[in-house]
Amino acid sequence: METITIFTAGGSRGNPGPAGIGVYVADAADQVVLKHSTTIGNATDNFAAYQAVVEALEVVQKHYGTATKDMSFELKLDNEVVKKQLNSEDMITDTRSVSHFIHIHNLRVEHYPNLSVSYVKREHNTEAVRLVDAALDGR
Repeated sequence: METITIFTAGGSRGNPGPAGIGVYVADAADQVVLKHSTTIGNATDNFAAYQAVVEALEVVQKHYGTATKDMSFELKLDNEVVKKQLNSEDMITDTRSVSHFIHIHNLRVEHYPNLSVSYVKREHNTEAVRLVDAALDGR
């Protein structure tokens, strides 16, 4: 089964402050499948990281449709707190993240039975981070 890799990043300038997200998706041959970035208003880094995951799963599901149920995905994000929470390795302490967590859980159950979530250092997430910066800079 081919594995699609989804890189996500969320960040804010000020924490909280103006925030944006970046999503970079590559196929098994490391070819770009899609890119997505946008601003999300004022938010914390963790909130932006959660929003990046939500939007990533939504745009990927829209791109592949019902085929996501039979595909393998690796979600890589550079926010270790969010990664641990999504993998039930840590508790959610910020109540604002609960709705994102539930939404992501529901997307996983309905569309992504073969999804793994892992942490990647920021320097190995350069394209998603670049997309965040581009969104925040209005590019």
